[in-house]
Amino acid sequence: MITGYSVVNLTFAVIGEVLADVTIESSDPRLIIRADSSGKLRLSPNLLQSVSALAREPHQGIIRVRNSLGQVIAEAPYEVAAAKCLNQNTSLGYVPGSNQASLSYSVSSVPQSIFDLCLSAPVGLGLNLATGETSGGVGINISW
Repeated sequence: MITGYSVVNLTFAVIGEVLADVTIESSDPRLIIRADSSGKLRLSPNLLQSVSALAREPHQGIIRVRNSLGQVIAEAPYEVAAAKCLNQNTSLGYVPGSNQASLSYSVSSVPQSIFDLCLSAPVGLGLNLATGETSGGVGINISW
């Protein structure tokens, strides 16, 4: 799911080798497959057919394709994941001229809208490879 949204639109494609009417369904009612009033999708030979679905909340399920006799002819698992609440970042650096190596890690918030502040908390460690001297630091960053 996209941060700040309660629904998400999913699009995928199906293809067939022969002209066929199929029905596409989800094993979970939280994924609504958009189709015409009959619920059928006409597949033309070797032509990708776009399918649109609406997910109402994070979940997992199986998409099934049924032929005109109601037989399952294809299945595909899917997952609608929840929006992330944190981003993580790590960096490794080396400066040959000063023989310095560094490692840093930070955690930051994921803004819910374009108007929200983003908070980040980094921590870093430095090492002089020639002398073994270490250094470190922590911080708080705010971006908007």
